[in-house]
Amino acid sequence: MLIFGGFIYVISSTINTDLPSTALPPARLYKVACEVFTLQDAKIFSEPIIEKLSAGGANTIADGKADTTCSYGLISNTKFPLSITIKLHDSTAEIAKEKFQQSKSAFPITVQDLGQDAHWQTDSAQLNVLKGQYWLVVSAGAGDPKLRQMDLPVRIAQHILSKL
Repeated sequence: MLIFGGFIYVISSTINTDLPSTALPPARLYKVACEVFTLQDAKIFSEPIIEKLSAGGANTIADGKADTTCSYGLISNTKFPLSITIKLHDSTAEIAKEKFQQSKSAFPITVQDLGQDAHWQTDSAQLNVLKGQYWLVVSAGAGDPKLRQMDLPVRIAQHILSKL
């Protein structure tokens, strides 16, 4: 009870637990590409030392999903310098599977023993991996993307999958 200006105020600390709860569920923390594959991680997989080129300016985290991108590479005047690009989609397993299926071109090459499902796109030199709620895309190498092999992206994907 408080007395202020001749008025008496009663302050109650009773909480009515019979009312329906309107509390929002705790915010979900999403995995972000530059956090699951850092500059230090990129240096493990490439010689010479590479730099962070972008932190994914087009990242979106909203509506129950996150689409993030991170790129590392050499700043070079060559047409196709060494680069590693990671795209990570974090949502529900159903949405991730749908996005993964949509990523297949006419003739994907199935990659065994990587996540739940994986395929290599020869036309874009991208490795697509599905693991639960995650759809991971890895593009890595130097030179013309149409001539790149999948060994480096597979090793990078294995490293990332161990963190998801």
